Amino acid sequence: MAACVAQARVYRDRIFAWYAMYATITAVAVAAFTGAGAHLLWPGFGALADAPMPMLASAAGAAAVLFVRNLVGLRRRFPLQDRLMLVLGILGVLIALLPPFTPKSITMPAVGGYLAFATLAAVAVGFSAWLRGDEVGKWVFAAYLPMTASVILSFLRIFGWVPVSFGSQYAVVAAMTIEVPLLLVALTIRSRDRHGAEIREQALTSHDALTGLLAPHLFQDRLRLVVARHQRSGESAAVMFIDLVNYCPIKERFGTAVAEQSLLRSVIKLRRLLRDVDTVARMGEARFGVVLEGATLRSSVTERGARLIAAGLMPLPGLKPEVTLQFHVAALLLNERALEAQQIEEVLSEQLARMSPRTRRPIRFIAPEVPLNSEPGPLSSMFPADAARSRPPLTAVG
Repeated sequence: MAACVAQARVYRDRIFAWYAMYATITAVAVAAFTGAGAHLLWPGFGALADAPMPMLASAAGAAAVLFVRNLVGLRRRFPLQDRLMLVLGILGVLIALLPPFTPKSITMPAVGGYLAFATLAAVAVGFSAWLRGDEVGKWVFAAYLPMTASVILSFLRIFGWVPVSFGSQYAVVAAMTIEVPLLLVALTIRSRDRHGAEIREQALTSHDALTGLLAPHLFQDRLRLVVARHQRSGESAAVMFIDLVNYCPIKERFGTAVAEQSLLRSVIKLRRLLRDVDTVARMGEARFGVVLEGATLRSSVTERGARLIAAGLMPLPGLKPEVTLQFHVAALLLNERALEAQQIEEVLSEQLARMSPRTRRPIRFIAPEVPLNSEPGPLSSMFPADAARSRPPLTAVG
């Protein structure tokens, strides 16, 4: 019970608090039924005479009904059953107030009838949940089945159809002893499923659902950290934006399923070229962002880009339809052009936008920073067509 209270606080999950309340009331009810409560817990308390036992029995039934209602999760899926179980739980609380003020001829049938009805309701809810494929329902049904048998046995003993014996007298106690741990198992399963769903929900906010790559906002955070580290210590890195150029034609010709398969193939080919420490994210419908930490030379970036382009042009054996992947790569080295993270994204996007689908230069770098009025360096002379164009410094191509 203490552990459940702590878990309710840590996980902020009220279902653990419901179980702690249910287990506490059940334990005190068992203590009252066996006489241990009057002997050890309240030996000098006689104001209620022998009323605590039926009061606690009714309260235990109400706590069980309310706990099962929350455990199975009726509120969202079955609102009518949820309201009926809520009414049944409130009725148990009201019946628990009767024993001090009414004679036993009224109290005992009311408490006995309520416990029988509450137990059958819990069994029915658990069984219906089990039929729907809910694993929690199976454990709820198993927990309350012995209680149902013990309640039936108690009624048979009251009418004299079953002889009074130790077993018939303490069947309810035995059933409660079985019921409490089985419901704890059901609670553990429900908590595991709920936390698993929360983890998946968090993963959807941080990773792309189709490819499993990082989401754009996390890539931007990583990029800002890399830029800040370069400004602080001079550690270089390469930033690449990669477009699957023929994604839209594939989608128009073969459909969405083949286009998504092409994206997954692209991710597989891309991951084979990267290290575990490299950052890769999906930045758009058919665009990927990569940060190669520690890269200082264009040759290493060019090698990866060339291998990716070559791998995309080789269709998988037996693939139907035979779809090749065409990639364009825009890259920037921080030791050549130290820009802010947002500027890096802008210039790389602009570079990809200027590239023709049939270009012969699918790998292009952002030109290094050149002082004003300086002569063109060897990098600009490598591509005279680009060097002849008039472009702003931030968007020049090396």
